[in-house]
Amino acid sequence: MSRKNAEPLGSMLPLPLQFLAARLGVWFAHALLVVLGKELGRKLLAKVATIAAPDTILRWHRELVANKYDGSKQRGSGRPPKAEELVELVLKIALENEGWGYTRVNGALKDLGYTIGPMTTDR
Repeated sequence: MSRKNAEPLGSMLPLPLQFLAARLGVWFAHALLVVLGKELGRKLLAKVATIAAPDTILRWHRELVANKYDGSKQRGSGRPPKAEELVELVLKIALENEGWGYTRVNGALKDLGYTIGPMTTDR
């Protein structure tokens, strides 16, 4: 069987896998170019870079490093909310005992096995 009549290798894969393989190839080549470009430096890169300008490759490297250490997507804004069960318990104790202050409500919660900060009941 000659190569001329054979199907291309990529057509053996389903279309979504072909797309994924192509995307991974492009991403890997881009990352490799960025890392190698940083190691070469601007002067040597100016002599060998034909795909992109040296400053562009170095900018890609800065962005790659910045994204690696960017934790802003992992954290939310503000403190995490208190458990709904705890909120309901604090309100129940406070409403049933209107003469109690924050400290006494905290003490009652501590007796029940909940340890919360003093500012939690102060709302």
